[in-house]
Amino acid sequence: CFACWKVFRKALQNISDFECRDFGVPDVHRRSVEELLLGESLRKDFDRIIEDATQHGKLTEDHWTDLVIAYRQGQSLLQEIPNFYADDDQHLYTLDRRREALLHETVHRTLHRLDEMLRVLSKCGIDWTAYEENMTELRSLLQVVEDLTPQWQQESPYMAAFEDILHLNRKIQTLLQQTMAGRIS
Repeated sequence: CFACWKVFRKALQNISDFECRDFGVPDVHRRSVEELLLGESLRKDFDRIIEDATQHGKLTEDHWTDLVIAYRQGQSLLQEIPNFYADDDQHLYTLDRRREALLHETVHRTLHRLDEMLRVLSKCGIDWTAYEENMTELRSLLQVVEDLTPQWQQESPYMAAFEDILHLNRKIQTLLQQTMAGRIS
């Protein structure tokens, strides 16, 4: 995933070849996953867009590009979840109860912030459905949530409440459909 690669590259700059070859890669992977578990960069992107939309009533091309990247990062985060439960030789990370709760909360909070951002954009009169690449990546993110959450729930040994994630995802999909219907009519 893109976010893991950024962290991995940064960590490699600070690790000697010997450290990386012998024990650095699992540690770098662990740090990358923990950074993903926090999901802060996605929420910061959404917060910045909310703030700029509220202050200026419009978004720049850079904002739209940032949104596309944020949606892709969200997809990458979610697509990593099944790997946490893999039972193979490449399994570099184990989710304990605390980390799984953190991951669950991260996904929930990120979807909540996404919903909030889209509603603010609509309130500010910004047509967030007009940018095709943005819509493609948003739909893809929502589909990944829809597809992976039931699998995640099934594989989770902790049986956390997953219905809230699916509810938020459906809420965003409904907003998308209503906004598109309003745009077409």
